[in-house]
Amino acid sequence: MSSNLGVGQTLELLERLQATVRAFAARSEKLNAEYHAQRGREQRLREAVRERQAEELAAADREAEAARAAASQALAARHAARKARIGAAYQASKEQRLAEIEARTGARKYELQKAMLQAERDRDAGQAAVGTAFEEFRHLLAAEQAELAARETEARKAFHGYRKLVRRLAVADRKTPAPARDEQQLLAELRECLAQTRDDLRRFRRFLPLRWFKSLPLWGLIALGLVPLLLRQFGSGPAAYGKAGLGAVGGLVVVLIIRSLAQRRVRRQAAAIADGLAQARCCHDAAAERSEAHYQQELERLGSEFANTTQTVDQELKRVLAEASELRVACRTASDEKAARALARNDHLQRIRQERQHRQQVEAGEQRRRTVVARGQAEARASEQREAALNADYQAAGQALTAEWQRAIGPLYADIQSLNALADKLFPPWQAPGFEAWTPPAQFAGAAKFGRLEVGMEKLAPAALRDGRLAWPGPARFSLPACLAYPGQGSILFETAEQGRDEAIGALNNLLLRLLATAPPGRLNFTIIDPVGLGQNFAGIMHLADHEAQLINSRIWTQPGQIEQKLADLNEHMEKVIQMYLRNEYATIAEYNQQAGVIAEKYYFLVVADFPANFTETAAKRLLSIAASGARCGVYTLIHWDRRLTLPPEFIPEELRADSVGLSAVPDGRLSPRAQAAAIPGDNRARGDTRRSEPAGGGGAVFRLAGPARPGIRLELEPPPPPEFAIEFVNRVGVSSRDSSRVEVPFAHVAPPAAEIWSQDTAKELLVPIGRTGATKFQYLALGKGTCQHALIAGKTGSGKSTLFHVIITNLALWCSPEQVEFYLVDFKKGVEFKCYATHRLPHARVVAIESDREFGLSVLQRVDDELKRRGDLFRQRGVQDIAGYLRAGGPEPIPRSLLIIDEFQEFFVEDDRISQTASLLLDRLVRQGRAFGIHVLLGSQTLGGAYTVARTTLGQMVIRIALQCNEADAYLIMDENNPAPRLLSRPGEGIYNDMAGRLEGNSPFQVVWLPDQVRETALAEVRVRADQAGAQRPGADGGPLYPGPIVFEGNAPADVRENAPLRRLLEAPAITPAAAGRIWLGAPNSIKGPTEAVFPRQSGSHLLLVGQRDETLLGLLSLGLLALAGQYPAGAARFILCDGTAPGTAPRQYMEQIIRAIPHPVTQARAGDLDEIFKGLAADMRQRAEAVDPEAAPPVFLFLHGLQKYGKLRYEEDFSFATGDAEAEANPAQRLNHLICEGARLGCHVIATCDTYNNVTRFLSRKALSEFELRVLFQMSANDSASLIDSPKASLLGLHRALFFNAQEGTLETFRPYAPPAREWLEQTARNLARLLAPGNRAPA
Repeated sequence: MSSNLGVGQTLELLERLQATVRAFAARSEKLNAEYHAQRGREQRLREAVRERQAEELAAADREAEAARAAASQALAARHAARKARIGAAYQASKEQRLAEIEARTGARKYELQKAMLQAERDRDAGQAAVGTAFEEFRHLLAAEQAELAARETEARKAFHGYRKLVRRLAVADRKTPAPARDEQQLLAELRECLAQTRDDLRRFRRFLPLRWFKSLPLWGLIALGLVPLLLRQFGSGPAAYGKAGLGAVGGLVVVLIIRSLAQRRVRRQAAAIADGLAQARCCHDAAAERSEAHYQQELERLGSEFANTTQTVDQELKRVLAEASELRVACRTASDEKAARALARNDHLQRIRQERQHRQQVEAGEQRRRTVVARGQAEARASEQREAALNADYQAAGQALTAEWQRAIGPLYADIQSLNALADKLFPPWQAPGFEAWTPPAQFAGAAKFGRLEVGMEKLAPAALRDGRLAWPGPARFSLPACLAYPGQGSILFETAEQGRDEAIGALNNLLLRLLATAPPGRLNFTIIDPVGLGQNFAGIMHLADHEAQLINSRIWTQPGQIEQKLADLNEHMEKVIQMYLRNEYATIAEYNQQAGVIAEKYYFLVVADFPANFTETAAKRLLSIAASGARCGVYTLIHWDRRLTLPPEFIPEELRADSVGLSAVPDGRLSPRAQAAAIPGDNRARGDTRRSEPAGGGGAVFRLAGPARPGIRLELEPPPPPEFAIEFVNRVGVSSRDSSRVEVPFAHVAPPAAEIWSQDTAKELLVPIGRTGATKFQYLALGKGTCQHALIAGKTGSGKSTLFHVIITNLALWCSPEQVEFYLVDFKKGVEFKCYATHRLPHARVVAIESDREFGLSVLQRVDDELKRRGDLFRQRGVQDIAGYLRAGGPEPIPRSLLIIDEFQEFFVEDDRISQTASLLLDRLVRQGRAFGIHVLLGSQTLGGAYTVARTTLGQMVIRIALQCNEADAYLIMDENNPAPRLLSRPGEGIYNDMAGRLEGNSPFQVVWLPDQVRETALAEVRVRADQAGAQRPGADGGPLYPGPIVFEGNAPADVRENAPLRRLLEAPAITPAAAGRIWLGAPNSIKGPTEAVFPRQSGSHLLLVGQRDETLLGLLSLGLLALAGQYPAGAARFILCDGTAPGTAPRQYMEQIIRAIPHPVTQARAGDLDEIFKGLAADMRQRAEAVDPEAAPPVFLFLHGLQKYGKLRYEEDFSFATGDAEAEANPAQRLNHLICEGARLGCHVIATCDTYNNVTRFLSRKALSEFELRVLFQMSANDSASLIDSPKASLLGLHRALFFNAQEGTLETFRPYAPPAREWLEQTARNLARLLAPGNRAPA
């Protein structure tokens, strides 16, 4: 801070300057008088003995010539030796450089040879790999060829006796495979054709009539054999022979008719077999041809790559050799040139040495000549010694006075210059060119300029300075800045009467602008009171409110009540600073801020125009209190006092003057402004940096400083800049001050060092730092001692409440291991604040609910309540009362402290229903009984006004209150009714920690540490790594992971099938365990339990109906159902039929085909034209099961109907009914389906159907068939449709990722989040798992 700029220090400097000038003027006059009294001169000695001098000079010349010749010889020898050394050194350097070039060239050639050898190895290895792959494929193709030949032989045997079928086998069409398909795809198609042909042949052979009438001659013999029998019956007459022949011919005709009908019945099936064998043969030939072509292409590619590598190496070798040749030539040339330059420099140095030697010899001769002359003049000088002594004494006295003057006046003048330089740097003219590039400073300058002091030395020190030795180091007229300085001298009081008001208001505006220009953004706060001008006097400053309203407390205050309240707020702020920050540790707020760093307090300025207008007696007393004690607390006053107005009763002006820089306006109407400028010493008004206001009458007012008169010193106020400039500048300050109230205390201040992670023991108390309080202390959240068991946290949007939760959770996860603390995290906000803990599988978290439903939140409370009861049983068994006692008693399992953290907990109580009533009871029990069992509740909310159902007694049990920025109503709700302190909180993260149930004496202001997302992510990742390392050393109690991660409920997203533990165990099992009843997992429930599932026992009603218009979700559930059921039955132990109503070639159809390929079970895919045949087959199968001795032995059948509304043939008509016997041929597919639904479940045939609307359900299903769907899934629909399906309108309230599961068998209705369609990676892994599980012989014992 620039506290030396204060006007008080400036006046002290001028007083020291005045005293110093007067003292030295008196001393100079006395010295000059003594000097002029002793003036005198004497003559010098003019004669000398010239003969003696001439002889001495001649001898000196001879001696100098001999010395010159010796020195020249020595220089020549030195030059020759240096020349020889230079030649030898440069020759050695050149040879060394050439050797290096040869070495690098050799190394590069070696690398190229190595690259060539590696290319040859790569080519050979590639050719070997291609050959191996080709041979393997040929072996596979040979095996399939053998299978094809066997199928063809089998077909010929099956068709034997039927020439048309045999001919059809020979002339079957071969479809040419698509050219884009490779040999592997052709091989797969070959295998599919063979498998299909094998199934078709099996069905063909099962047709008994075809086998019975296969041999026509045999039947002819049988007919002839009937003739004797008929003759015995009819006798032996001619008529008898006719009748016998006619009977034999008739029997043969019947055989031929039956044989023809049988052949016609299987003609289409025979054609399919013939076409399948032909297509298989075509695929076999194409696969062989394309594998050979692929083999040749790979060989050609490898050869081409080798040739390219060889060419590249050759070119690089040529380039290396050429480059080495160029380097050799360049090396020789450069070495020769350097040697020539070195020799030339040696010659040049030789010449310089010779010249220097000559000069030295000449100088030595001259020195000897002077010595001779001096000795000759010694006698002449002796006569002048007395005069010289007198002159020396005079000069020494004058020099001593000058030096002492300079030592005395120099520092004073340097102080003046430094003050002006510092002021010019801090306070340049408003419209100076440099101000266009103004940027907010990083630190507060600690001063504010309001004018300048014009100083004239001839009036300040009247004694004239006639001696040049006492020259003033600068101009005799100069100016000094008049500034307020902080923290000691920061308040100012302008007193005006009839004149000077406008100048005072202008000076106040200028002071505000200077303060804004020299302080970092957000470090100042202004409370402006303008009762007469109603804000007009400071209208330009109001532009700050457009950017950051807190800088000026939103507005300018004018009314008495407002003034009283704002002064009361400042007094409360001073009380807070003194009691919470300064105490007896710091003398001023400046000392506190120096230690506090980023949480330093702001400086507050009370700006008053036209005092005491609208000031009540109470307001005036509060003003005096601020003036007296404000400077220590960083609160300063900038006041204009209109002495024409009546002061409030008992107001003592001297108390206001005592703590301020006082300025009084005095009339100055005798001179015009031009004459005043001429009369003021050193007036700089011509420079354009000041201006004076002049009333219309020609008079004006000047301001003088309080105190005695000071001749030679005049105060000039600095006026504010032009309005246009001021508005622009204020807007620039406002833009830079946006969000300036944010304070960021790094999270590293409270996080543990790496060596102390997971080092804290919470048996006695849970203690975690969450912020900074005071200048250097930490604020701790302390739970577990006395009544400090639970916490209530409130703060409006943007106050830092979410950051506080993150700090608590993250820092506890760093300080404490999962054996010491665990979390139940519930977030009712429409955001993803807690998602990071689910993403990183925070080992401490048991539950993480994101955008939680009220139902899931209630289940979390029930889980915590169950944990409370469990701990109560453990403690009673050990006879202990708390965690510490349990550990001392040797409890076998760790008991961590449980933190139930609910953000926006009032969402529990938005409706007065069963959920809110149960939640209120559970919260009350947890708060009252949790303390003994280490269970603590942290409730957070933006406002407590909506928590109307939660018992106030419950909140009363929560002793710890943490208030962040909030309105006045919430301030009284979270704290005691006599504690409104939270309403004064002004920045994000600033809060009050109170562990005395909100009473005023328990307030501890603090700043929440700033935890950026990146820092939090890094910390959570480190915790997860530590948990995984610990889990690798010892497994969990159930044999699973030691820290498996939390149960996650993400209300804004569909459920993820990867989190389905039962399905994961099923797919990762070493073998299939046959299921007693198949089950399909539908999604994640809105409660803490296993996944929502539909089970299909062999009993009536075991069908599943899914109704809704979420096509993608329905498709995903259907596909997951297929995959789940496929993993529950060994090969051949279940039958799957899929009727997919989506259009061929569409993405849903392709997705379902991908699912079918992932299932090793045979899946019958029924097209629209196949429904009749499929349902006929199912009806026959059901009749066989009904007639069987043991129907349970038959494998289950799962019929999947996707998009029931898309099958027009299945639309049910009430006029028709399902018949048996001969009438069965007349039944349509819809009737067969409805009959299958009604009768199939108990026989092991289960239908899983999807439909878009309830209206379509009623069009396709009879009432009885619909009633057999006792398992139903409903998505969002109208209340009427919902009530028709489940006797409840609840489905009309469902959101995007919600569905209802109705189980009529158990009488339950459950809300859940359906699974999203699985990702491709999961599908691929599931396909691999199913292939492994259904591999031959891989079956667990039943």
